[in-house]
Amino acid sequence: MTHSDQDLSQIINKAKNGDKQSLAEVYYIHRDFMYALSFRMLGNHYDAEEVVQEIMITIIKKLKQFNFKSSFKTWLYRVIVTQSLNYIERRSRNQKRNISLEIDVAADKKSDPLNQKIEAEEQKHMINKLLDCLNPDQRAVIVLRNIEGLSYEEIAGILDININTVKTRIRRAREKMISETKKGALNELQR
Repeated sequence: MTHSDQDLSQIINKAKNGDKQSLAEVYYIHRDFMYALSFRMLGNHYDAEEVVQEIMITIIKKLKQFNFKSSFKTWLYRVIVTQSLNYIERRSRNQKRNISLEIDVAADKKSDPLNQKIEAEEQKHMINKLLDCLNPDQRAVIVLRNIEGLSYEEIAGILDININTVKTRIRRAREKMISETKKGALNELQR
């Protein structure tokens, strides 16, 4: 279901004023987006579902504060990333689990399906290992920039940080991933 900006503004205003039907509509319009970004941040379906629930609680509590200074989607990005980072922090305090990011890897249509699957799994494993070496702040900027395709300005707005901080985090994350890639290559050569 596609809504115009004007329709969405009306729905949001009604939801801000306590209309439960409009609040449910906000959820139905954005649930796939909330889930997809949460999943990319957390790498786990169960955790993403948990965070979507937390996001909706936050939306219910804070929607009245939304004042249309930015787009609703920008505001929602901020809520999703903040809730995902908070969840990662809570989870890492409670138990040490690897955080992975599921990436759909496009395989060459001409190759053998078994080889496609093996190659895709190897690439996914390598990407997950590289993302595991990043801290949550670095992971957030990499996901928003390289997976979501957002600009530096959009990321800065969503995370409420300076644009230079965004660039620095991305640079450090990429340097760390390159370093880890080199370490992995050296380890392979030494086997």
